[in-house]
Amino acid sequence: MWDCDLDHTAVGMRLFAEEDLLSLYHINTLLWGDWMSQVQEQAVVKVLSSLPPNAFEFTRTLEVRCERASFDVFASPEKKFLVAIRHKPTLDLISKYTKNIELINEATIGRGETFIVATLTKRTPISGQDVQVTESDLMILLCRNNSV
Repeated sequence: MWDCDLDHTAVGMRLFAEEDLLSLYHINTLLWGDWMSQVQEQAVVKVLSSLPPNAFEFTRTLEVRCERASFDVFASPEKKFLVAIRHKPTLDLISKYTKNIELINEATIGRGETFIVATLTKRTPISGQDVQVTESDLMILLCRNNSV
């Protein structure tokens, strides 16, 4: 007997035999590899500081899937990063990992597009204050717009 399981971490439906169900961890690991290969294939990758709903193309449902990543996502010398981050210390830190940065004022994330979020793990004492940050102060997320 076959179970039809809607897997919200991927676009579409996946069928699994009852006796051969994959664990969610294994599915996510496989999909993470797919995302990493997508980022590696993309010539241009957008980088945001948050997930503002108006940045995403969607018609009826906004669905964004994110996984924790590391600064290794910036370690591709041939890749161009369009960065919509204004916090100078964060930009300086990202610049240690890649020199191919173009600053942009805003970004639109298309359906199916893979992108990066680099956000501070805690708020600064005064909003907008340029405090120095280290790698441990930033959360790097590899995300995909799965919206419909």
